[in-house]
Amino acid sequence: MSVMVIAKFRNELLSRLTPADLNLFSAELVPIVFEKRDLLIPAGKTIQRTYFLETGIASVVATTPDGTQTEVGIIGREGMIDVATVMGSETAPLEIFVQGPGHGHSLPCTAFQEALAKSDTLRAVMLTFAQAFMVQVSHTALAAASLSIKARLARWLLMCADRTDGVQIPMTHEFLSLMLSVRRPGVTEAVQAVEATGAIRAHRGMIEIRDRSILKQIAGEGYGAPEAYAAKLSG
Repeated sequence: MSVMVIAKFRNELLSRLTPADLNLFSAELVPIVFEKRDLLIPAGKTIQRTYFLETGIASVVATTPDGTQTEVGIIGREGMIDVATVMGSETAPLEIFVQGPGHGHSLPCTAFQEALAKSDTLRAVMLTFAQAFMVQVSHTALAAASLSIKARLARWLLMCADRTDGVQIPMTHEFLSLMLSVRRPGVTEAVQAVEATGAIRAHRGMIEIRDRSILKQIAGEGYGAPEAYAAKLSG
């Protein structure tokens, strides 16, 4: 990760803050470039910094005692990392790393929590995102229990597309197997099945979204409810 200069905020939470609330921590806010696989929050450790992505995507990952990992949520420019900070926790329960490279801002966790303690309006904005994120996580669990791999893949691609500017998502089958918590052969079959519908085109290390409406049909009830809920909260 490296420092860079950014002219304005694209992060939706930062852009919604009043000047007074932003001034509570803006002096500590540092622009940063994120690379793929950068570990932002290690599980079980003290949270050192708070992050606001402008571009790119971060994966929130749960790990079993034997080391098996699965993605339970994703965060992009709509939110902040880590919501545990907003809840007053000093320790991260889950690992968060960069899934897709981009840029954003960070500040010391202590500075952010001090700002939260000083402003009810700042805290309200951040808690709104935390609530929306919890709904996303619950629907990810529901999808894992009730949807086919094909539908889960379509849902995941739509969620990634919502958080990026383009239609191309850098992604390998190996990484998708972690994100969807399925074996690599299952991912390959699902990608091929979705590609056969014309919704996507799979390149080497890249998935191009060609028809979002078809992806929505494939995802079915797995996509839409958390997004509508988040829009209602922020609106």
